[in-house]
Amino acid sequence: MTLYDTLEGVMLGCFSIGWYWSIFTMVRTGRPSGKSAVFVCFTVAGYGCGLTAHIIALRHGAPFTYLVVLYAWNLAVTLIDLSLVVLLTRRTLSFPTATGLKSVPPAPVRFRSETVRGDG
Repeated sequence: MTLYDTLEGVMLGCFSIGWYWSIFTMVRTGRPSGKSAVFVCFTVAGYGCGLTAHIIALRHGAPFTYLVVLYAWNLAVTLIDLSLVVLLTRRTLSFPTATGLKSVPPAPVRFRSETVRGDG
């Protein structure tokens, strides 16, 4: 195992902790605040490319490293995150009403200007 492999493994471990935190927050709040499905799709593609690169290296005689497992694990966790983002975004965007139609969020509250009446 080289320093390169160790540093790449630490990077994947840090990303993994970030995904766990993201999933925990979304499950706890029920909202995908600040998350974009497009961003997560690009991240999934990145993990897929990293995993593919290590598998190709294995097929060409490179020794097996634990990085293949870390890439596969992060890919799986990121797919879980993507599914939560899509599910919770759909749930957040649809506001069911008694009629069954989707409605938009209520308009902001406007305050009336009240005048103070003097005694004379």
